[in-house]
Amino acid sequence: MRLPAVFSAMSNIAAGYALAGGDLSTSTKLLWLGCAVLASVGLYLSGMIWNDVFDRAADEFERPERPIPSGAISPKAAGRLASALMLAGILFAAALGMGGVIIALLIAGAVFAYDGLLKETFVGPGAMGLCRLLNVLLGAAAVGMGTTGDVLPMHLMPAIIYAAVMGVYIGGVTWFARTESQQSGRIELIGAAIIINGAILLFAAALGGAFSAEWFPDVGPVRALICYAALAFSLNMRIGRAVKEPTPRHVQTAVRVLLLTVIVLDAAAVYAASGNVVAAGITAALIVPTVALARRMAVT
Repeated sequence: MRLPAVFSAMSNIAAGYALAGGDLSTSTKLLWLGCAVLASVGLYLSGMIWNDVFDRAADEFERPERPIPSGAISPKAAGRLASALMLAGILFAAALGMGGVIIALLIAGAVFAYDGLLKETFVGPGAMGLCRLLNVLLGAAAVGMGTTGDVLPMHLMPAIIYAAVMGVYIGGVTWFARTESQQSGRIELIGAAIIINGAILLFAAALGGAFSAEWFPDVGPVRALICYAALAFSLNMRIGRAVKEPTPRHVQTAVRVLLLTVIVLDAAAVYAASGNVVAAGITAALIVPTVALARRMAVT
């Protein structure tokens, strides 16, 4: 299930929720947010398992230590678990109203499209990015739920812009990681790095008021520039090492850092949207279980 990475899916929900104007003022709102988190967890873990089910033939040669090719679990058993998790995700999303159901079904469709059809094509990274984009919107769908016919408040542009940022970023990370189990090509890594940096720059531009000064009035261009510089420096150090020596070890290390940065981005988005240090801190703290579990099991 690549359990360490699931915490970045949770942080996506927190970011989408905060950017759509959600708060933690009542137990009911906490319940809606909890349903969105559980929906995201179910869908994400299901997608990871389906990935291994569809990849089992290739994994016999490239990653024989994975559960299915190693014989630790059968493809049928893995498929049953993946189906149960996906169904659970959709059911938790249903608690958010029609908007939650629609987004969950779109995520499920994108998961099967990526795992079963598109992974090895040139649109594969875009399909994975779409999954993350929709995941952020699932968090936004938890805002204002509880009345019949509620749908995602699409007019709330900060959440939509950030969802696009996350989609582009994960698309770039997916491209960067496409050949992580073997020697990667420098041109492909550089192309992916450009996309990743473009996503970070788009996020900083949104924080700095490039789209609307009313979205994040307490941030401003100077703080946004500092945020961009810090993120870009940290990421590009790892990316640069991987480009210089594109071996599996260096590329996989860079990918782990890139995935951890998802949580950092989400925490920054939570703080920018709400000004709530506690909420942003809880979101950022998801790095702790991610790193702890990454020492014991696979991240990618």
